[in-house]
Amino acid sequence: MDEWTTLPSMPEDQGRGASAVGVHRPIVYLAGGLRLSYLTGDVFQESVDTVTAYNTRTGEWVQLPPLPDPRDHVGGAVINSTLFVVGGRDHGYENTKHTTWAMNLHTTESGWVTKSEMPMARAGFATGVIGRHIVTFGGEGNPADPSGVFPQSEAYDTESDRWVELGTMLIPRHGCFCWRRYLHRRRWNDSRRRGTF
Repeated sequence: MDEWTTLPSMPEDQGRGASAVGVHRPIVYLAGGLRLSYLTGDVFQESVDTVTAYNTRTGEWVQLPPLPDPRDHVGGAVINSTLFVVGGRDHGYENTKHTTWAMNLHTTESGWVTKSEMPMARAGFATGVIGRHIVTFGGEGNPADPSGVFPQSEAYDTESDRWVELGTMLIPRHGCFCWRRYLHRRRWNDSRRRGTF
């Protein structure tokens, strides 16, 4: 397939970006996100708690129970029929959060359960899945570094509900994504280095 196909749009009142994304069977889940962003003059960002699901077979959008609190630039993954939402921020670049929430996709009406907090609060990090683990790399919102970027890498064991700190990245990154066995970088502060590592 080498052409774009138009799919049903998100309902108007649920449109947003910077959401956590998880995929389970034919359904794509979006949790949280950023609805408005004015970055000139008065800085304003509207983080949201909205959770929606898109069925790729039927083309239908469904609204699910909201997150316990608004989040944007948040990590997400589905493991064993559970949607996990980790970290992110709430209304502002440095207002990063430690939270880990989980929702069983077989009983979505039960809503969200709070899990162990991630060691380093951050947003805009790469999220990947290895077996039963959610792994996170880099991120943004670091007030201790002039670049504002984090070098931390951490893994969450979804069975034991424990976070472990991994080695730090040689060069801090944010806006990365994981695909298969690679961590791809999109934005960073050293323009001489590009690509995949």
